[in-house]
Amino acid sequence: MPQHEYCVHFLFETELTTVSERIIREAITEGMAISMTVFNELLYIIGTKIARVKYGVKGKHSFRKHIVKHWFPDNAIEKLNGFISDFKAAMLRDYQNPGELVETIRVYRLVPSDAQIALTCKCYNIEVLASFDSDFRRVPWIKKSSPSVVFYFSLLRPLQASHRQNINPYFN
Repeated sequence: MPQHEYCVHFLFETELTTVSERIIREAITEGMAISMTVFNELLYIIGTKIARVKYGVKGKHSFRKHIVKHWFPDNAIEKLNGFISDFKAAMLRDYQNPGELVETIRVYRLVPSDAQIALTCKCYNIEVLASFDSDFRRVPWIKKSSPSVVFYFSLLRPLQASHRQNINPYFN
């Protein structure tokens, strides 16, 4: 499962675009999934980048003011939905268990959103996570996609039938 930064570097030209493109293309071969936590992070990052470039918005407070006055950038939504559609990424609902979330935060020393991603991977039996974030190396059920990369968008094995009802129908 790829993490948000792979998509951002894929969608916007950066020094990591080539690496991100290679990892995402590998994920497509296996099947790619994205959790709602990652979708949320991606939408925010893509929206702020577009607002900064197109409208000169600087910082999260300015971005909030921009949203109130002009709404969220439509092309950010289109760009992300296009990515998901083009790569046939499955949308996964996040695993929801507050006790396990807190325990995962404590045991593996993760920020809450990373703990949520790790638990969602565990729920769907996703073992490979694409991420530039080395914090996921502390999570025993997640394998790295390469020596220097941990994968947060996910390389999925076919989803078990019991998890299919958790896929967001808007993105199928």
